[in-house]
Amino acid sequence: MDLFGEDPNSDAAAVPSTASPLAAKPANAAIPLAEQLRPQCLADVVGQTHLLGPGKPLTVLFEQRKVHSLLLWGPPGVGKTTLARL
Repeated sequence: MDLFGEDPNSDAAAVPSTASPLAAKPANAAIPLAEQLRPQCLADVVGQTHLLGPGKPLTVLFEQRKVHSLLLWGPPGVGKTTLARL
């Protein structure tokens, strides 16, 4: 099999394909990997135990359903967007 998925030894390789190789991708291929792997509930969040552990500030706010306006600050990839969506 070559780089593009066609077997150069088969008879089908001699016939040009009209189907786009991009058409064979799954439907969720357009969704970024970070979005696909994003935690769906608070229990799935890894890290940030100083905010999300038992009895910690954000956990208490979420449990009481009294979340106020919050400023989430930090470098990329620490979970700001995930917490905001949860």
